[in-house]
Parts: sequence; structure tokens; C-alpha cells
Amino acid sequence: MDGVLANFHQALFDLYSIKVDQYELIAKPPFSYDIHNWVSAVLKLKISEAGMWLNIDDAAVNRKFWANIAPYPWFWDVWSLCNQLADEVIISTSPGHHHAAFSQKREWLKKWLPDAKRIMMGADKHLMAKPNHILLDDSEHNCAEFLRHGGKAVIFPQLWNSGFQIRDWRDKLHHIESELKNQIKRMDAI
Repeated sequence: MDGVLANFHQALFDLYSIKVDQYELIAKPPFSYDIHNWVSAVLKLKISEAGMWLNIDDAAVNRKFWANIAPYPWFWDVWSLCNQLADEVIISTSPGHHHAAFSQKREWLKKWLPDAKRIMMGADKHLMAKPNHILLDDSEHNCAEFLRHGGKAVIFPQLWNSGFQIRDWRDKLHHIESELKNQIKRMDAI
């Protein structure tokens, strides 16, 4: 969900009152998937990782941080594409270790995807891996684990992964449509 449908990074920039375009920040992508690296290196904020997450927890309690994350501009296009290509779409998101994230992510889903039938909350996305399942994710680690456990995976292009050079949202959509169709074609051939 975060990094594919929900713009966690922009919410983090907003939390720190930083007015930036995340695509103008990085001189040499891909940057680390580790969000603390974004905060400390890219945004030049001197804060510990624990301090960063405490700020997010505080914002979750006082401002419903997780529930109020804005969707990406391509949100509806990606959701529609997945539903066109698959018989069943499961939203998968990790609530991490933050007490408010679980309930607020459910709130986000009710607001933006009230008709979503299947939701899996947990960090271990690979538990859903099967030969006929495709994970669409911005984390190369999650995709690698999904593949290792017998599923298929498509990396959603973002600045922090190998798809960093695909910046325009229409190009991202075209890329994932092509990759998803290729994966489906390979599954149909088996």
C-alpha cells in the first residue's frame, strides 16, 4: 500500500514541514528503501531512527498520520489496472511496530477503497506467495522474498528501487501494466 498507492514519503515531508518534490531530491538514485536514510541523508535532518518513529507515532495519535496519508496521483489507475488483470486483488500492507498504524491504515482503506474485499496486514507478504500469485510492491526485499517462496513479483518503480529511472506516473503505469501482463502470460503458459 505505502509506496504504491499511498504516498508515505510526502506525508513524512509534510510532518517535518518540508516543501519539496521528492523527485528533485536525489542526485544519484536509487536511494535506500530505509526511510530513516531519507530523513537523515536526503532531508538533512539530524534525528535518530527511534526519534523519527516517535514523531510519527505522535502525529498518529494527534493528527491521524496514517489515516491521512494522501494517495498517489496514479492511485485509481493502478487499482483499476490490477482489478482488470486479476480475478482477485489483495491489498497488502505492513503496520510496522507502530500502535496506531494498524487501525489508521484500515481507516485509510475504508476511505479510499471501501469496496476492497481482501486485506492482509502484516510484514510477511511472502506468506501469500503461490505460483499463481503476483506481488506488486515498491520493496525489492519484499519482491525477492515473494519470489523465493514460489510467487511472482513486479517491482513498482520508485526512487528507492531499481525502477528509479521511471519517474512520470504514466510511465510507471505503462511499466507495471506490461510487467503484470508478462507475468500473467507466463502463468497461463504453464
